[in-house]
Amino acid sequence: MAAELDGHVAREAAGSGSVAVGGDLTGSQVGIGGKVVQIQADGFATVLFMDGAEMGRAERRPLARTVQARRSLSALGRERELARLADAVDAAEPVQVYGPSGIGKTTLLLHATGRGTLGTATAAVEGTVLLSARGLPVEEVLQEIFLATYQVTGLHLPAQAQRRSLLAALRVLVVIDDLDCSADELADLVHALPHCVVVTASGRMSLTGGCTIGLRGLPWPAALTLFQDALGRPLTAEESAQAERAWQSTDGHPGRLGLVAAYLREAAEHGFPPEVPPADGLPLLVPKLMAWISSAAAGLLRQLAVAGDSEWSTALVEALPGGTAADVEELVRARLLVRTEARLRLAEGVATALEENQDDSRLPAVAGAVADWLARAEPADAADEVEVVTALVQRAADAGLDTLVARLARAGAPRLMLGLRWRAWGRLLDAGLHAAKRSRLRDDEAYFTHESGIRALCLGDVAKATALLSAAAALGVRGGEALRELLNDSPPPPDPGTMTAQQPAAPPSSAPAGPWHHGLLTGKALLAAAAAVAVAAFGLTAAFGGAGTPEAGPSSSASSR
Repeated sequence: MAAELDGHVAREAAGSGSVAVGGDLTGSQVGIGGKVVQIQADGFATVLFMDGAEMGRAERRPLARTVQARRSLSALGRERELARLADAVDAAEPVQVYGPSGIGKTTLLLHATGRGTLGTATAAVEGTVLLSARGLPVEEVLQEIFLATYQVTGLHLPAQAQRRSLLAALRVLVVIDDLDCSADELADLVHALPHCVVVTASGRMSLTGGCTIGLRGLPWPAALTLFQDALGRPLTAEESAQAERAWQSTDGHPGRLGLVAAYLREAAEHGFPPEVPPADGLPLLVPKLMAWISSAAAGLLRQLAVAGDSEWSTALVEALPGGTAADVEELVRARLLVRTEARLRLAEGVATALEENQDDSRLPAVAGAVADWLARAEPADAADEVEVVTALVQRAADAGLDTLVARLARAGAPRLMLGLRWRAWGRLLDAGLHAAKRSRLRDDEAYFTHESGIRALCLGDVAKATALLSAAAALGVRGGEALRELLNDSPPPPDPGTMTAQQPAAPPSSAPAGPWHHGLLTGKALLAAAAAVAVAAFGLTAAFGGAGTPEAGPSSSASSR
């Protein structure tokens, strides 16, 4: 699959659905292989093509052997696991650390990579790459590894086959946190990095042919240290007894123990006797802790819970209504919010505890604030918030809030495109298009139909691209007349066995000077060929009216674009 891109469109506060470009991403572009997607002044994307001789070069980046964490981390009680990890890396074996959420996988990886001893006995290791794969498919994980190890000109990525060829030459330690994939996908990732030592952390065991390290609960001495650190003092006899019972009932799970430790501290500060419930009663601690924090911090926590267990950046959290750094610190101290490097997420069990009383009343404010933030964000920053954005879009769709879905999708889709998140880009386009058609938001329908056609064109699906771009033209997207001209004056169909979308004909004489030439509505070669393929394979009726193709509606105000 091709890489993903991002642009930036923000919905106006008023109006029936019109959207203006928020910020100025006009001219922003990302290239993959011979294709380049560029944002136009009206917020719509176009496809350009690049001559092979002018494609960006990829050069190796210098890599450090260690990756220092932003905060001091200690892998309490994990000495045996750390030793096994070091031995496997020294033997150049692939390694998978697995266990449930909150068990300490991230802490273990950060501690191991930051000590400077991991891989020192392995000749294959020339440096270390540490990244999070949370929410990413394997192909995008490989893309992130490529960007971390190679420098490209103007963010013009080689095509997938060439990227894999360059990755096969690497000899580095690759440490990937939060990788959620099948055994076959993990095997594909390891195979794509044949000379690298690959270490992954996952929720379940899926590695075959390597070293697997399952994380379990902490031993009692480590758990006792965790409690003492949380309270900032030695435990009283009564607190120690409560802590040991909590350790036994939670099987030493560090995330749940952290919540209990916070409760013990807050109970002592508020003059309440420590009464820790059994493991199945841990959700009862959340409302008790929320009763002891400020109303502003509690309100912020409820807003974050709208997106479930999604991870947020600090900047995005502070963009929410009333979100402040002080509220974040209060929630982290209360162990209701967990900070992992520069990211924040709800602590273990908090989302479940709040879900019972959660309603959709906060959704419009939260989603609106996120859409406004997206309108100002850089594509790379927006790409980091894929999990939050897609969760909010799904929540709004489930609630039947079509206008909100369209607003979020239009704000996020182009930025995810430029931020190299093409799978998420496609999900937002699909959600936005369905919402626009349900609520008859014609401007939005035209936009999402057009952008879906652009994405299909980039992925090489010329028949689908032709159908979608034709439907967008019927809805009034600028350039529709040129497209109709191409479709009505197509050359004889080429041999499907010899035509590829990445090998367009020579640029027309009207193309601008230099290596770039337009390939959407002003470049007749590609779309005429696409139309010919669609006609030859399906006929125009089938190509434009098949299943999954947007119906061509009457012209709307979008025709003014």
